[in-house]
Amino acid sequence: MTSWKRISRVAIALLIAACASGLHAGEPASRSANLKVRVDGLRSTRGKILAYIWNQGDGFPSEKQKTLAIAEVAIRDGQAEVDVEVPASEKRLAISVMHDENGNGTMDSNVLGIPLEGYATSNNVPHSMIGPPRYKDAEFEMQGTPAVVQIKMLY
Repeated sequence: MTSWKRISRVAIALLIAACASGLHAGEPASRSANLKVRVDGLRSTRGKILAYIWNQGDGFPSEKQKTLAIAEVAIRDGQAEVDVEVPASEKRLAISVMHDENGNGTMDSNVLGIPLEGYATSNNVPHSMIGPPRYKDAEFEMQGTPAVVQIKMLY
């Protein structure tokens, strides 16, 4: 087979593969949606806000290695706003946020395990004495772009 025929066959195979994958000229390979998280109720402007975006309940709300996305922002005028890009295919999410006042990247707690820094979740799930908030209580449906979620920090 001549090299020209071989090149033509490879080109045709690549074209077929591109069509089968659903890619079209001028369209991005993956689409994303913008999620804005507004956090207020902060007791100080020290430190930073850590926001964890979840698409499943396993590890919620503290095992950050199981999150869909993590964002970190400074506090301005007693509040913080986090902008995160998430896959557009994710329709149901939950958010946990932490006020890392001392900037060490972890939730500090006392000897009884009670948090010393602020934390909260989407849907403003109240704190409980029997354990952390549940994913299903914090879960919300992405609506619009940007989707805006307001969270009040709890201490």
